[in-house]
Amino acid sequence: MVGLAAGLLARGALLGAIAVWGAGCAEQTLIRTAPPNASVYVNGTFIGVSPVRYRVPEYRFSPHTTYRIEREGYQPLEGELRTYTAPGRIIGGIMGLGIPFAFRGVTAFRKNHDFELQPSTTAAAGRPLVRPIEAPAAAAGQSAPAIDEAASKLRQLQDLHERGLISDEEYRATRARIMRGL
Repeated sequence: MVGLAAGLLARGALLGAIAVWGAGCAEQTLIRTAPPNASVYVNGTFIGVSPVRYRVPEYRFSPHTTYRIEREGYQPLEGELRTYTAPGRIIGGIMGLGIPFAFRGVTAFRKNHDFELQPSTTAAAGRPLVRPIEAPAAAAGQSAPAIDEAASKLRQLQDLHERGLISDEEYRATRARIMRGL
């Protein structure tokens, strides 16, 4: 009787481990756009309207996952979702004698993907849809070099954030500081 109970307990533990593995072994990222409500396609399949969370089972994950973002009145964006090597997974795999690597790779999506859509430069009639973003700031007394410098800093900041070198909180705080300086 004790052997039967132990066998059932072992089977239950195995089924529980499989369920946890199946539920937890997925890669995901949050795709956000400015402005929001853009159609987001991943690997040619519509996944939703931004902001949207993209989740893929580990066995279908590829570090070469393509995206396309579209919104009326804006230029479409295309590229590959960014990935990184997760140091915690490497350490966990080593400490777990390699067993975790059987279930999950060391590459993961960046937590967030933020995209800024650029307005289309011409409408069907050939007229500009909007003025360039620099025009209002320049009209408010900002010089073009100051605007260019801020734009350069924002691009560098976003690159650091996407590479995982600064946290979300550091990114938001620094971005706000740069914007206040305009």
